[in-house]
Amino acid sequence: MNWVSPRGRGDKRGVAFVAVHGRAIFVYPHKELTMSDEKQTVIQVKKNGPYVVTNVWKLTNSKGESLRTEEVMLLCRCGHSTTKPFCSGAHKEFGFTDEKN
Repeated sequence: MNWVSPRGRGDKRGVAFVAVHGRAIFVYPHKELTMSDEKQTVIQVKKNGPYVVTNVWKLTNSKGESLRTEEVMLLCRCGHSTTKPFCSGAHKEFGFTDEKN
């Protein structure tokens, strides 16, 4: 996961991008929230599973197209999801692990 500064935005918060199947998915922090707020945007890596993303204002793909957002979202890391870029639970069926070969 990487953090970048968005061009043309008036605030200093970064925009996260995560690689999902070789494509960048951009995660924008909630506009009204600051880093000191209780409900800040969080991206966690679930062991042997998806990215767990919470409190997102906007989510876009590498083409700049908006994707649906929810309070808590699971983004696929295994590449086998039937609902890309969201997790469908396929990582369990395919035995995805965090370990590198």
